[in-house]
Amino acid sequence: MSSTRKYLLGRATMISLLAVVVGVWGIASYFGKGEIAPFLVIELAVAVIGNRQNRKAGKGNFLKINHDGYSEGMQHNDEREARNLLNATFISARITLLFVMLCLTFACIYIQNFGNNAKLIFDIRAFAFLGVFTIIIQQWSLVITYLRFDK
Repeated sequence: MSSTRKYLLGRATMISLLAVVVGVWGIASYFGKGEIAPFLVIELAVAVIGNRQNRKAGKGNFLKINHDGYSEGMQHNDEREARNLLNATFISARITLLFVMLCLTFACIYIQNFGNNAKLIFDIRAFAFLGVFTIIIQQWSLVITYLRFDK
């Protein structure tokens, strides 16, 4: 497996874990059991472990973005990899945009059909979960499209 594949899989896994922990905290806070301290400890532990794994592999911080718009640790081995990653980034952005548009469209249809009763369920937590799912879909659509182009 190439270093780009490994890096993309590791980055998507770490960012997805961070997003899931935020989502679990959101669900816990909805039910009134959302103490933030344990979730911050878990977030910090996952981020530190991810950064240490990247440093061992000779990569940089997976959360920092360099001047090209890619992660700091992303280094292209050749022009084919750079082109594949650029194409995968383009398609991933379109998939993410489609997901957000569909979610917002269904929310608008739901509010229009159910009137004032529907507005009670669409609060800041609903949009927080939309953000969490958007991050996960963006990361994994990037990985899947890159793997398709890399064949």
